[in-house]
Amino acid sequence: MESILFPDSIKEEYLADVTDTAMKRKYRALAVRGCIELLLEHLFFQFIPSSVNSEKWLKLSVYKKIELIKENCAFESTFYEELHSLRLIGNKGAHVAEHGNITDEELDKSFRYLSSVCTSLLFEYFKAHGMQGTENTLTIFSCLQPTQRITVLKRYLTWLENVEYDVSVSKRFYTRYVNAYWSKDFDETVYRDCFPKPLRLRQSINRYLSSEFWLSTSLQHYDELLVAIDKLSLAYLKSGSFLLATSTAKRFLANGDITEYYYDQLCEKLNIMKPEVGEYPIAKTQRESIENLFQIESICSEELDSSFAKLIRCMLTNEN
Repeated sequence: MESILFPDSIKEEYLADVTDTAMKRKYRALAVRGCIELLLEHLFFQFIPSSVNSEKWLKLSVYKKIELIKENCAFESTFYEELHSLRLIGNKGAHVAEHGNITDEELDKSFRYLSSVCTSLLFEYFKAHGMQGTENTLTIFSCLQPTQRITVLKRYLTWLENVEYDVSVSKRFYTRYVNAYWSKDFDETVYRDCFPKPLRLRQSINRYLSSEFWLSTSLQHYDELLVAIDKLSLAYLKSGSFLLATSTAKRFLANGDITEYYYDQLCEKLNIMKPEVGEYPIAKTQRESIENLFQIESICSEELDSSFAKLIRCMLTNEN
């Protein structure tokens, strides 16, 4: 249960030692309602066009808020179905007449629905803004437990692989980028360690590549793909599975998504990190994720990706 992604405060409510069964069901349903209402606020401010009146939004019922989001966002249909299911469970907790109709089966489903909704929100955020919105977007994401990150990254990578773009052009660029690295034809301050960092390709400076190419859709997409592959492999390593980390890299090589050079460098990186992985601040519980997030927020306060940090905080604590 610790690896399920939804607010820690709600987990405490769910697991509270309440002897009265009916009262326990009521508390759980009310906790679900509170979580959904806060998540809807984040949905509104991050995904709804600014042309939609915020004053009108505040006066809408939960049902109408979900429908307004549905009108303005192209999320998967199951996302709205889960929101409505959670809304109905929450309504039962809010109305005395419905307390006797709350079932344990409904509440058990709410665990899965809440976790799915939270995962979907992270996935949709990356679809809309990418994983490199700011320098610390990925740092914030790293506060989650590795298994939670894996769920989001696998879904994001599936989406990235299904988007049409020019793979051959992007791979040719990457080869030129590597050559530029070894000839020191870029800003070395962007990178760390002894080999090209598979992130921030758009930030490097290479006089042989035109600005138009840097801004091309294919390049930006391929850049995201490289980042996601890197982060998925690292998440597997930090979850304790070196085999899954390396086999993930091998699968993308076999699929033709990455070059042999990128594969070799990623495997080298994994081998370097393997004996030291226990020294990294890897969250094993939701409470540790919260502590990691607070630490990141204090360190990166000036350049924090505040919208993403608020979304993560909402999912972990049910607070803004």
